[in-house]
Amino acid sequence: MKQDSLPQTAPAVFSWNTASLDQTSFLEKLGVRTVFQEVPAGEDAQVLEALSEFDVYLLTGDPNMELEQMKEAVRRARQGYAGLVLDVEPYGRDAWSTEQSREAILNTYCDQMEELYAYAQEQSVELVLCVPYWYDDLGFSDQLERIVKSCDGVCVMNYSRGNEQGNIQSEYELTQKYCKKLWTAYELTQSDGEGVLESNTYHDQGIRAVTDNYSKYFSNTGIGLAYHDLDSVREATE
Repeated sequence: MKQDSLPQTAPAVFSWNTASLDQTSFLEKLGVRTVFQEVPAGEDAQVLEALSEFDVYLLTGDPNMELEQMKEAVRRARQGYAGLVLDVEPYGRDAWSTEQSREAILNTYCDQMEELYAYAQEQSVELVLCVPYWYDDLGFSDQLERIVKSCDGVCVMNYSRGNEQGNIQSEYELTQKYCKKLWTAYELTQSDGEGVLESNTYHDQGIRAVTDNYSKYFSNTGIGLAYHDLDSVREATE
């Protein structure tokens, strides 16, 4: 991978709750300066105050999220956030289990992202899209390219421990081509044997294994480091 070939990013962490946002000092030693934070309605001001030392992106998403809901999230992100991180996961829809439906589902999602990105640009809101590492593995390279074009940055949920470099190659080439930000996200939540498998997570290997992997494969590439998620990182550093 080429060095320094992507727009600059800072290490980031995903956070899906607001219960312990007064306990984030441990992030400093990890160099984390960006938080992708899910925020309950009506709590924006409190959360932004609690995380005032960080660049805070509004984090939201649901497999069945409608375009108008996404546009509302864009408008909300204008209120003091650094941008919007959208984790919609269209492959979480019930119809995805039917193989012949997958291309149609993903094409519809791409259509939505193209319209949403145009809207986000009108609103001057930076848009970051989360993608799994395997779209290209399933033959959806064209859709992956459409997704990369339809945002300011991509975060690859790169959850296959030890295979991160190969998994992100297509996304890396596309983000280079279109000059987009790129993060590689490492899973640290504990395996439950279903949604999170042992092969997905660094929970038992620890933070040092994550930073060693990142330094070995991604240092000076411009690919940013993202941790999933805040509670798991806190646990790993206690």
